[in-house]
Amino acid sequence: CDNRITMSYPKVRREIAQGLADLIKTNYPDAEVIAGTATAGIPHAAWVADLLDLPMVYIRGKAKEHGKGNQIEGRINPNQKMVIIEDLISTGGSVIEAAVAAKNEGADVIGTAAIFTYELPKGLANFKENKLSFH
Repeated sequence: CDNRITMSYPKVRREIAQGLADLIKTNYPDAEVIAGTATAGIPHAAWVADLLDLPMVYIRGKAKEHGKGNQIEGRINPNQKMVIIEDLISTGGSVIEAAVAAKNEGADVIGTAAIFTYELPKGLANFKENKLSFH
């Protein structure tokens, strides 16, 4: 399942963005910032943030080794309610790591949203263990 190709199809990406925006409005109505996981979550997060008229940041798997050394690009205010967008969830490892990084920077991660999830038992257990919801 390669969701990265969806960005090449305007109609498809608009439908995905609107679906994610609707999901966030329904399940996370208090969201104040949208985050995308690098790299495949970034474009979808940008489109969703635009639809919701919310700020957007993106989160790398690890901090850069040059420049400012940021793991998160964009501005997060203390206790800002964040929803993280991932393109695909299998075990949840990358989005959970992103949530930890965001929390370390002061965000209040209220949940995650994905285009697709396998709902693997290991992934479900990882989300439960980390007290993180996903849709």
